[in-house]
Parts: sequence; structure tokens; C-alpha cells
Amino acid sequence: MAVPPTYRFQSRGRRDPFVNPVPKPVAPTPVIPVVRPPGLKGVLLSEAVVAAIVVSKDAPDMTRAVINAVGNKTYFARKGDALFDAVVKDIQKDAVVFVLTTKELDGKTTTREVVRKIRSTP
Repeated sequence: MAVPPTYRFQSRGRRDPFVNPVPKPVAPTPVIPVVRPPGLKGVLLSEAVVAAIVVSKDAPDMTRAVINAVGNKTYFARKGDALFDAVVKDIQKDAVVFVLTTKELDGKTTTREVVRKIRSTP
């Protein structure tokens, strides 16, 4: 049974009896899980907590930031080290400056600086 191509339903205030009045829910787009690399490169900036900063007076390039992550893991990061979505731009005496890279829905990539202060542990 096919509808003739010239047929048009004249509503005259009524609904089309062949159209479902309850719309079907739109199935969400499946999210493809991202496999993160091991170590500091697999830590999101939102998961990272700056616990301490180790400063070297003899060699300024030996300054390190102690970063705590999910799962009670601790990492030592230096200037230029990469996280999953950020890079360590600068390590100061009381804070670490990260450059966060995000990808928007329209495909544009934006970067911004995020400063994280040392968070004391209870």
C-alpha cells in the first residue's frame, strides 16, 4: 500500500492520523572514549592539584612543581611539561601557570592561561 504522490492531507484544524503525535526521543550521539596516555600526560588540568613547588637556587631550571592527581598519584612537573589538555608555562614561588587548550564544538581551538596556586593539605 503506497500513498499516491499527488495526495496531500488537508488538515482543516485536525491532525494527520498517520503522523505519530508523540515524537520519538532523539538518540544521543555516542561518545567515543578517549584513551589517555599514562603518567602526567594523561592528567586533565581539572584533576590536577598543585601541592608544592621545589625551588633550586643553584640552577633555576631545576625548579619543579609537585602535582597531585586522581588515584593518589604524585608527579613532578617542570616548565614545558605537558598534561592531557594543558602545558606548564611557568613555575613561580607560589603558583604554576598553565596554558589550557580546548576544542569547541565548531572545531575552533582556543587557548587560555590558568594560574593554580599552591593548595595546602589538611
